[in-house]
Amino acid sequence: MRTSQDGIDLIMHFKGCRLTDDLRPFEDVVERVVQVPLRQNEFDALVAFAYDLGTDALRHADLLAFLNAHQHDRVADAFLEHGNDVHDRRRAAERALFIAPPKRGMWHKFLAWLRG
Repeated sequence: MRTSQDGIDLIMHFKGCRLTDDLRPFEDVVERVVQVPLRQNEFDALVAFAYDLGTDALRHADLLAFLNAHQHDRVADAFLEHGNDVHDRRRAAERALFIAPPKRGMWHKFLAWLRG
């Protein structure tokens, strides 16, 4: 699986990633450590998380354990456990992407709101 434009937009907003090739190592890790099928929006949120905090953070995160244990109801809120003053908005954006694949137009409105 490759990161969709919504996932790339999220990462670019916070990190300034320009090339999709920069994401390949993070995509590969997500594909290796996740043991359940993912929807595109879930994959994108996990790649964004790994890109920001690193692949080790993803490997050791409760959200990965919940996901692989089929506890989807706990995964979304687990994104927020990795927030702080700097990362709260980013984790909230990743959580939003994970739980509901927004329509293209709505996602851009959400990104515009984040830019505030």
